[in-house]
Formats: sequence, structure tokens, C-alpha cells
Amino acid sequence: MLKELKDFRKNHTMLSVALVYGFFLLFPFLIEKFVYPDISINWIRFFFTTLFFETIATIVYFGRNALDFIYKYRYLIGIGLFSVCVAFKINYSSMVAVDDVIQPDIKVAEEDILIGRARGIRSDEFLVDTPVLLSQYNNGFELETNKIMASTLKTNLYPKTANKTIPSVLTSPYTLGYLFLPIENAYSFHRLFYWFVSFFCIFEMLMIITKKNRLLSFAGTVFALFSPVVLWFDCPQFLGYTAFLFVLTYKFINDAKSWKQRLLYSVLIGWVGACYIMIIYPAWQVPYGYLFFAMFFALIIKYRKKLKWKYLLYGIVILVVAASLVLPNVLTSWDQYELESKTVYPGQRFVVGGGGWGPLFEYPASILFSIRNFPNPCEASSISFFPLPIILGVIQIIKNIRKKKVDHLLNALMILEVIFLFFSLVECGIFAKVSLLFMVPVKRLTPTIQYVCLLILIRLISDYSKDKKQKKIELFVNAIISILFTIAAIYLSKKSIDAMFNMIYMTKVKCILSACVILPTSFLVLSRRKITNCLLIAFFIAFGLFQLLTVHPLVVGADAYMDKPLYGEIKDIIKEDKDSIWMSTENHMFLAQATLAQGARVINSVNYLPNYGYWKLIDPDKVYDDVYNRYSHVQVHITEQESSFTLITPDLMRLNLNYNDICKLGVDYVVTDYIYEDSGNYSPEDKEKILNILHRIYLEDGVAIYKTNCM
Repeated sequence: MLKELKDFRKNHTMLSVALVYGFFLLFPFLIEKFVYPDISINWIRFFFTTLFFETIATIVYFGRNALDFIYKYRYLIGIGLFSVCVAFKINYSSMVAVDDVIQPDIKVAEEDILIGRARGIRSDEFLVDTPVLLSQYNNGFELETNKIMASTLKTNLYPKTANKTIPSVLTSPYTLGYLFLPIENAYSFHRLFYWFVSFFCIFEMLMIITKKNRLLSFAGTVFALFSPVVLWFDCPQFLGYTAFLFVLTYKFINDAKSWKQRLLYSVLIGWVGACYIMIIYPAWQVPYGYLFFAMFFALIIKYRKKLKWKYLLYGIVILVVAASLVLPNVLTSWDQYELESKTVYPGQRFVVGGGGWGPLFEYPASILFSIRNFPNPCEASSISFFPLPIILGVIQIIKNIRKKKVDHLLNALMILEVIFLFFSLVECGIFAKVSLLFMVPVKRLTPTIQYVCLLILIRLISDYSKDKKQKKIELFVNAIISILFTIAAIYLSKKSIDAMFNMIYMTKVKCILSACVILPTSFLVLSRRKITNCLLIAFFIAFGLFQLLTVHPLVVGADAYMDKPLYGEIKDIIKEDKDSIWMSTENHMFLAQATLAQGARVINSVNYLPNYGYWKLIDPDKVYDDVYNRYSHVQVHITEQESSFTLITPDLMRLNLNYNDICKLGVDYVVTDYIYEDSGNYSPEDKEKILNILHRIYLEDGVAIYKTNCM
């Protein structure tokens, strides 16, 4: 059959090309007709699905030659694809969720989604980061802003967002697009930058770890980068930067042939290190930093004969480059950093470890989060085959000792895993403080443990797979272990997941679905043969791509924050009254951030720091300091009672604001979905007094703007 196909292809080249490419061209049409039958054809989606399936057609038809071509020109292809996405304003964001919340009857983003659906749990992305970025756009991306919290703040450390100062741009390269692109294209650049860069960095790192096994490196990259935890948390930069530093260190040792090349690599290491430092999120910077240093020391020990003492001078170059980029940012905003470090939350957080066994086994459930809703998939997501790779790693190290063989990288990863597991399972304040892990909630350490597990597994597959066929007894033993492992993993996952929100999420059907994934893949992990490795690689790729296309939506533009009638009204008011102070009231946190996105100065936009400039006006004795001395979303409820603050969650507080104190805060405009004229929650006297202060100037689709009558 294969011979006949080859002969047909040889004798009928044009016809065979037309048949293969024509067959795969059917899929984009079928997707538009049957997956999206209720809307007209989306030509942007059609373009990308056609590009995807015709790439598959090319690989099918040309085989190894096509793969070699893609590998050879991978960077040009990546840059080209990234550029096309930016040109089409494509981003990987759930901001379209705002379309259903603010003026929900006036839809502006219904046709913006190419694939997937918006996820409300990604509120930090579309409710915090995106409005702040749009606010900076209206601020000209200056270092200093008076819009966030309606207070004067620097924007290069905490809060950290896009600004056009050179040290900030160099240490946050994803912001580069804001300097020269239209806002929606720049936002696309921002949202996609780390995904593209991290993909290539992880791939190159795995090419080193697997000794240039392209297929395994590609599959491992897809599986790691597009794992549920990375997608739900939207955190590819941590994996990307650590991989980039590892690759640069490897090339410094092995590829640099002259002092000029070593100097170049040193500068690059210093720059990437500065970028990593300026992420400013210790909960993941610390454990991923440990991962880099573990792999770094493995390289140093393995290639110690290539190293010379004079190379320490390049370490000075690295430190100088990193310091010259980091220090300007830190010194400029040191007062804000000090204020943040003294907050009740998160500044005074001190983690002692322990109690983290549950999260380690939640990965069977996280397989389902993209298709079966869970209250907080971010916190519960992970993916690996814990603890199988660790057990197999211990066995392999014992075998290596017997053979007098040393695998420095495997040893380093295993030692690191032991350290992380100790902290995750055992409370020890001294160890936490010495190791800096006191800044790492155990839940945040779990993804790093799982990632290290995956690296161990990839190392085992690449270096220690067996060529011989499995004996029947070995097959039987692996099957029994896989069954027992699957039962235990799903039981522990169900126990932890169901207890998280005191609900039954892992039903029998979901347990069976998880088992259908865990059982065969765990068997493949245990087997480590050529054929089973191919099947495992296929699973890695299929699973990663499935998660990529189902966790978050691919979206065109930023209409949800730009095209509502409310936004136009706010902008018109700001044009006439640019220094006006705004506030949103009642439970609608979206309105505060949406108002900020239009360029307004909003008191109760997300308070990155305690907003003492305003809160002391109504609480001069700091009676409620423990409530507002924190990072927090702020709800405002207008009341006839004395003003007070109430803590709802660690990062959410409510200001119960007496209507007489509205003018104390200097508020000029109030935006709300609560119509005070129709309210039955106030006495007639109080209602009249409130309406004497608040004069409505806009009302559309349930959202009103009031101008204050303050003398």
C-alpha cells in the first residue's frame, strides 16, 4: 500500500499535491460551518486555521524534509507568525468577559473571539492589568501617573506597568510595542510576547537536556508551556527566563570561542537576569530561581575542565549589567516599595511550609478544568505524573552509582525536588527564612515541583530509555503499577479538590475521564521504550494544544474596554475636566477599572498601596488601618451611617462611605450601576440628601454617571 502511494506521488506529483492540500483545506471550512454555524464566516479565524492545517499538509506530504525546513528556519517562522498576530490585533485574553458585565445589552465584542471562551477567573488579567495599561496609554506611558488610585505614583516597580523610561522598557521587553504601535496592536504584542519567546527558550533548553532530540524537545515544550497551570495563571515568563538563562550559560561555556563572544553572552545573561528580577513576584521568582541555579551548578560541575578562573571577571560584567538595569527602577520607586513591604497583605506574609501534599495530586482534576468549570482552576491546576518521575529518578541514580556513572543534571534536579518537597510537606520557620521560601505560599511552590518532575521525566526518556522489547512479566508489572498509581492519584485528587470548596467536583464520570488519561500515560512513562516514547510524545503534543485552545480565548482587539457608549461619555467629560476625581459605587468593581482605562483619576481603582492620601480624610486616627493597609480591590457603598471600612477577603475591602464624606474625598464624578433615584434602601430624608450631593448627568443600559454638588 505504501509503495503504491509513493509510486502515485512520483508519477502524479501535481495531482497528489492538490489532493493532500485540498483535503486539509476542507477542515477550515468544516470548522466555520459546524463549530460556528450561527455566525458568518470569520476570515481571520479562517486564515489561521488554514495556515495550521496546510502546515500539517506540508509535513504529511514532504515528511522529514518539511520538518527539517521548519527546524532550520524556526526563528524566522516564529517572528513571522508573531508579526502576523500583532498585525491582526490578536491577543490571548479573557477581557471579553467585561462585555457581559458593563452595559451588557450593548454588545461590542461578540465577534472578537476567534476560538475559546472568556474565563471570569482570569480577573487579575482583565480587571487589573489591562485597565492599568490602558490608563497608561491615556497617560502617554509616562513614568509618573496621577490616575491609578487618583494619587501620584511611579509605575516601574510597584505598581509595575508599561512606561517609556529606558530601564523599564529594557527590563520589561513586552512593553516595547507600546512605544511605536497603535494601542490594540501593542496590546497584542504585550499579550503574546512571552508565549513566543518562552516557547523558543524552553525548546532550546530541552534540546540541550535531550542532546538534540528535536521531537522530544518540541513535545516537552508544548506540554510544559501549555500545561493548565501555566495557562490559567498566564505565567510563561518564569519558565522562559529560567530556560533562557540556562541556554546562555551553556553557550557561554561550550560555544564561546573568544573573549568577545564570552563578553556578549555575559551581557545577555546580565540583561535576562535583570528582566527576571524585575518581574517582582517572589512567590514564583524564588523557586524558579532555585531551578536555574540547580541546572547552573550542574553545568559548572559537568564542564568544570573547560572553565578558567579568569572567567570570574565575566561574572562582574553580569552583575554590572544587571545592576545598571535594576537599580534605576528600584531607586526611583523605593518609597513605594517600602510602603508595600509594610502592608498587612502581602508585605507581612511569612510562609513556614507544610501541608502541601494535597496540591501535589490535583493534576488528574486539572485535566478537566477547561471543559468542566471549577471555582478556582488557577489555584488547583498543575500537570505532571508526580511522583512517578521522582521514583524512577531515584532508581536510575542508584543504577548510575552501581555503574560508576554520574548524571549531574539528573542529580541536581532530584536534590532540588527533595528540598522543595521538604518545604511543601514540613513546617520549618528557620528553613523557610534561610532559603527565602518564606515568600512562597505552598500552593505557588507546587507548579515548580511539577515542572521539575517533568524535566526529570524528559531527562529519563532521552538518556535512559531501553531499546529491547519488554518482556511479558515486565508489561504485567508496569500495568499493575499503572492501575494502582491511577487509583491512588485520582483518589487523592478527588479528596483535595472536593475539600477545596466543600463541593463534589470529581464525580464518578470525571474520575473515569481522568483515569482514561492517567492510566495509559502512566504506563507509557513506566515503559520507556522507543514505541511507547513515541506515543507519550504524541500525548504531550495533543494535550498541550488542546489546553492552549480551550483554557483562554484567542481574541481580536480590545473592544470590550474601548467601544461601549459609557466609555465615550467618560472620555468626553475628561476632555473638559481632565483633573476630575472619580469613584465607582456599590458592588461593581468592573466600573472602577473600566473608568480608569478611559484615562480617569479613580480613587477606588485597585489600591496597589494603602491610599492614605484619601483614607486619612475620613479615618484620621487610622482606626481601620489593618483593613486598608494592603493591596486591595475597593468597593464603595454609600450609607447614612458613619464611614467605616470592612475587610471581605485579603485583597478586597468595602468602604461604607457616609454621603457627607463624598465631598471630603474631593470626588467630582460617581459612576455606578445603582440608580439612587430609584433606591428603596434609604429613608426619604437620606435619599433627598444623597440626591442633593449627586446629580445624574448620564444614564444608559443600567449605568449612570453622577456629578457631585460639592462646595
